[in-house]
Amino acid sequence: MGKGIKETLKTIIISIIITIFISTFIAQITQIKGHSMEPSLLDGERIVNIKFIYKVEDPKRGEIVIFKPPFKTKETYIKRIIGLPGEKIEIRDGFVYINDKLLNEPYILNRSYDNWGPKEVPKNMYFVLGDNRVNSSDSRFWGFLPRKNIIGKAMIILWPLNKLKYKI
Repeated sequence: MGKGIKETLKTIIISIIITIFISTFIAQITQIKGHSMEPSLLDGERIVNIKFIYKVEDPKRGEIVIFKPPFKTKETYIKRIIGLPGEKIEIRDGFVYINDKLLNEPYILNRSYDNWGPKEVPKNMYFVLGDNRVNSSDSRFWGFLPRKNIIGKAMIILWPLNKLKYKI
């Protein structure tokens, strides 16, 4: 084997190892499937999912997270964190109340008019909702999200390029 071929193979192997490391531990590109996060995220858009962030800090209200739902499925979900551990969550006529205070939600596309709770978010759990409430399978239906199921934080809309945006 010639020196040029060896160098090319070495470069390819190193590139593959670096790509696997980055996509496993640091960041990953995720494609949005469905309409539950409209208008914030649209079906088919691609986002950068920062995976290591919750190793160094706690999830915060309003952040959009990618996670494995607490029921058996191969799919990952993407929703907005609404309720934090220890908070009392209640939905009245589609409006969210946290510890009896109305939550300002300017990102809502379609407000549902359902009621839920009040319930306290358990330790190491989160209450998550889609922005398009009438078209979202979320904590209202399958319960609280364990922190261990959170894969990462949606940080950048990468595609399409005309929607390129940092900090969704």
